[in-house]
Formats: sequence, C-alpha cells, structure tokens
Amino acid sequence: MSARALLNRKSRRDLRRRRAQVIAVALTVLIGIAVFLLSASMASNLSRSYDLTYERTAFADLWVTGGSDDMASTLAAVDGVELIERRTSAEVGVRFADRPIRTRIVGFGPATTLNTLVVTAGSDLDPLGDGVIVEQHTADHFGLDPGAMIDIGGLGPVEVIGIAVSPEWLWVAPSQQELVVDPDEFGIVFLPEHLAATAAPEATQLVVTVTGNDPQLAESAAARAVATGAGEVLTRATHPSNQALQGDLEGFEQLSVMFPILFLAAAGLATGVLLSRLIAQQRAEIGMLRANGYTAAAIHRHYASYGVVVALLGALPALPLGIVGGFAATQAYTDFLGVPFASQSVEPSRWIVAIVFAAAVGGMSGALAARRATAVDPATAMRPGGGAVAGRRSVFERALPGRAPTWIRMSVRNIERAPGRAVTTALGIVLALMLTMTALVLNDTIDNIFASQFTETDPRGLVVTVAPGADVAQVADAVRAVDGVSVVESHLELGASLLADGKARA
Repeated sequence: MSARALLNRKSRRDLRRRRAQVIAVALTVLIGIAVFLLSASMASNLSRSYDLTYERTAFADLWVTGGSDDMASTLAAVDGVELIERRTSAEVGVRFADRPIRTRIVGFGPATTLNTLVVTAGSDLDPLGDGVIVEQHTADHFGLDPGAMIDIGGLGPVEVIGIAVSPEWLWVAPSQQELVVDPDEFGIVFLPEHLAATAAPEATQLVVTVTGNDPQLAESAAARAVATGAGEVLTRATHPSNQALQGDLEGFEQLSVMFPILFLAAAGLATGVLLSRLIAQQRAEIGMLRANGYTAAAIHRHYASYGVVVALLGALPALPLGIVGGFAATQAYTDFLGVPFASQSVEPSRWIVAIVFAAAVGGMSGALAARRATAVDPATAMRPGGGAVAGRRSVFERALPGRAPTWIRMSVRNIERAPGRAVTTALGIVLALMLTMTALVLNDTIDNIFASQFTETDPRGLVVTVAPGADVAQVADAVRAVDGVSVVESHLELGASLLADGKARA
C-alpha cells in the first residue's frame, strides 16, 4: 500500500471515530453556506424582479410637481428626455370603510403609457369611464373587491372595477419622510384623468423618461426642473418606493456576508479544537510516521486536509438547500410586495465562491492545528509521556482560597495549562452570543422602529387635507368639535427640492 493510500485510510478511520464532532462542525458550515446562498440569491433575484417589473410597466425616470405652465416645454429641451406625460396626482379623503382616510389619487388618460398598471382582479381602467382601480395593498387591507363602492372626496361614490399593482407602489411610502406608513391611514386609488382632475383640480404632475433610463440624464433633467421653479422633483433613486426596495436589497447583501462569516468562523474554531485533540491523542502515531520516512510536510498536509474534508461535508449539501431556500424566500417576498413579474435564476459563480470559501476556512483551521503535529521530534513523540512537563500551580490557582473545592481548582488549572483550547472555547461562546444577540437585536430594532414611528415621531390619529381655497380655521374647528379629539394642529405641507452641487435633492 502506498504512503498516500495509508494516510487516506487513516483519515477515514479518524473521521469515522469522531463522527459526532465531524457532523457538528459540518452542520455549522452547512448553515453558513446555506445562509450565504439564500441571502445572495434572494438579493440578486429581487433586483432582477424589480428591473423586469419596471421595464414591463414603463416605470418613469423623473417625477416633477409644481412649477410654471411651460415646465413640460422646458424639460423637453433637455438632452436625453424622450417622453413627458401630464397627469393629476394629489391626496384627498377617501372612505373605504367606516371613515375617510388620506389617499393618493393618480389620474390615467387615454394617452398614458408610463407607470402602467398590472390588473390582478377585475377589469382594466377605462380612461373615459367612471370606474376606478384600487392599489392591491390598499384593497387587501380594506378587503375590497371589484364591484365595491368607495366614496372619494370631491366626487362622491364610485365603483371599484379592478385591483392592480403599480410600479410606483410596490412599497407603499407616501414620501421620503414616510417610508413606513400605517395602512389604516393611507391608501392609493387610480382614476380616469377626467375624474382625478375634478377631485383635485390643478394638482398636476409631470412624469418623464430619458434615453436608456440613464440616471445621469435623469439628474440633469431634475436639476433643470428645480432651477426653473419646480416644487418636488424625484428621480428613480429618490422615489420613496424604489428607495425603500433598494434599502432592502442592501440589507440582504449585508446579511449574505455577515451571517456566513460568523458561522464559518465558529466552524473554523470547532475544526481547530477537533484537530488539536486528535493530534494530542495521536502524538505517538505521528512520531512513528516520522520515523518511518513520512516528511513533516506530508504529515502537515494530512492533518490540514481534515479541515477541508469536514468543511466540504457541510458545504456540498448546503448548495441545493441555499438555492431552493433562495427561490422560496424570493417568491414569498415578491408575493408579499405584489411584484407582478418575478425573476428566478441560478448563478453557478456563487456556488464556486461558497465552496472555495468553505474549503479555505477549513483548510486554514486545519493547517494551524496541524503545525503541532510536526513540532516535536519523532523520538520524543514516541516516548511514553513525551512532551510532558513538570506540573506546577498556576497563577490563578494560587490566587484561589485555601479551601476552594477540587472541581474549581481543576477547572482553573486546566484553563491555564491548555490556553489555546481555553481561548478557542471562549471565542466559540462569543460567536454564539453574537449570532443570538444579532438576531434578537434585529427583531427588537424593527419593533422599536414601528413603535417609535407611530407613538413618538408621528402620533397623529388623523390627517385632514384641506382643499385649495377652503377655510383652514373653519375645518380645524369642525374637527376639534368631534368627541374624542384632543389636539388639532394645522400646518402647510409642500413638496420641495433643492439644488446642491448641481444636483436636485428632494
């Protein structure tokens, strides 16, 4: 039998005898790699799903509110601007159930081609008709179906003819300042333009596309709009819905790095402890191998390979789990958001990264532990008790009280006499606590964000939008007279943008 075959047989025997430890380390690697593949594939699939939805629904590049009547002509003269459409966009009161709530109404004319709707129930919007379409999140929250009646301020009762998804409202966010909103306090309805203009006269908005959806061209057009007196100007980058979705993607990408590193670091420590104990028990066998002609490099490679094998035992099964998990997570998230066009794909390059990453961690952990295998000369290693040193009381042991229990003395003595093992065990505990605390902190952070948003930052129970020309004081007095109303405050809320370094900032 060749020298290599003998070492391979020894490896299989050692791993089989320590199958419980090997399985524990492999499971840790499996979790780390599966989380990496799940998070990374989810981020890339969601990004492609958003891009596909934006492409098929002709998502605009620029939204301009306010400004002079010739703003459309001003923007048309900007290089790269391809299409400009005018529509009504405003907030009015709409009664979906027992009370009116703040609702964004958006007009659709016969020539509308941008930000098109994907109807999920009922019929499509007739630009010349009298029926309206309710955005899917709003319809789900209030339990609306085609055929229901809603009451729109300035119009009266209208029939809901359909439920639809809009690329502008995949994430329901009224503005950059309200990326999180209570669904009981905000809704979205799409109307024929002639109805929208009646409900909110002079609430005109321009939606613009540029060549190739180029962000630089959109920024140039936005800067021109602000410079010529526009009110609120949004690009894709600053659009509230898209901004929230992109923030989610960044979070998934960060998780795809952070959690796998923690799990693989724990697996690396566990691999080091496993091999350290194995090498300590096989000191005599290592001396015998050295005495029979095995080089130090060969023995070093032999023990270092243990880490690679254990890591691959966990990484290979993680590939299908991560891929399937990524598909399932993407589907669940796109269903939750109502993304109409989901994209699922497999990226083999991520498999290679995962395998190489796991093998590298296992190999380095094994190599560090394997250095001890060749640190003692063969004669000393094969001598009974070889490498032993005279016992002594450690510093910490001498600091213990004279009547300290034996189990405490033994614990303190073993910690100081095996510092490497003590350090790795402590690091493993720290990593476990980090993983636990990270999950708990993320959960608590989300809860605190919602609690802070709706109890401290924005404790409003009702928002009343006053129509242009109405008497604000009279409306405030009427609301104040309602039983249960404690505070009524009036303020002026207008969208505005600034120019900073030649760029528009909402």
